[in-house]
Amino acid sequence: MTTHAKAVRDYQYLHNVQEVDDIVTAMDEVEFLMMDPTKKRATDMLEGLISIWFSEASRDGRSMDTKVRSIARHYGLENYINK
Repeated sequence: MTTHAKAVRDYQYLHNVQEVDDIVTAMDEVEFLMMDPTKKRATDMLEGLISIWFSEASRDGRSMDTKVRSIARHYGLENYINK
């Protein structure tokens, strides 16, 4: 299980590499958080945004350093880094 603090750190690192382009899906995540503003829901939102980031990265060829690859493995998103 991912802690909220780890999800925040990981998302911030990825966001600093490159922002998420899919703003519509990101806003959907924020809307769900607003309906249920709990730490668990916030963590779920960040995990969703991390997944979106890797989905976009696999399509547009974003650079993936060792830390990015480690984050992908932690969230079970290895399929995005092996393309």
